[in-house]
Amino acid sequence: LGATLSADGVVQAGDFLTLAGASADSMLVVVEGYVSAEDRNGNELGILEPGAAIGEVAMLGVIDARLSTLRALTEVKYIAVEHRLLEKVLSREPHGVAARPRFEEEAARRRKQAEVGLPLSAIPTVKPHLATDC
Repeated sequence: LGATLSADGVVQAGDFLTLAGASADSMLVVVEGYVSAEDRNGNELGILEPGAAIGEVAMLGVIDARLSTLRALTEVKYIAVEHRLLEKVLSREPHGVAARPRFEEEAARRRKQAEVGLPLSAIPTVKPHLATDC
């Protein structure tokens, strides 16, 4: 599907994956490691663990900026999936084209959430037990 449409990344503990307010058009999937999601003031909102996805509203094209800062608590391996990749997949016959209406409905639902001031997503708040040397 094209290496330019998704990217694999690795960051070290303390490094930032995203900054609140920065331009965004992709969803991030945590493959390995733990990530702190923080508000613009640095207050922790929750911990993302392997398998967590964040930024789906940017990938859907609902927003164009990051809503939270993501900081690695450990070494983190992640995948970034861009909006262009989603569009490419949804244009493929037969399954992508068949799935397109569901994605459009989800994007519309998320836009409506934003319009009425509801949160766009929920972040898990259960903190894993990390080794003290992390």
